[in-house]
Amino acid sequence: MKPDGTRLKWVRFRITKPELAQAPVLINWDSLSLHPSIDSPAGCELTDLTLVVSSQAPYQRLLQVLPVGVGIRKGGRPRLELTLSCPKGIVRLGAK
Repeated sequence: MKPDGTRLKWVRFRITKPELAQAPVLINWDSLSLHPSIDSPAGCELTDLTLVVSSQAPYQRLLQVLPVGVGIRKGGRPRLELTLSCPKGIVRLGAK
């Protein structure tokens, strides 16, 4: 529910085969709900999203079929790293 009382509807789903510990939870927005990015206040912009995993191969296949721009690299602790460009500067989340 948004502050103006508008109800948002979506369906959430996971990729279960192949089993990937760091596979994202995906959201399919209901066609009758306006996506929040359409009418939210301007401000921050996502400039980078990277999946850090111990083995890249299974995730590369997954990312090839998803319509999103996500980078992937090999690293120690599995995590998502994202970079936002905001009015007050760059914000990095998930980085070491």
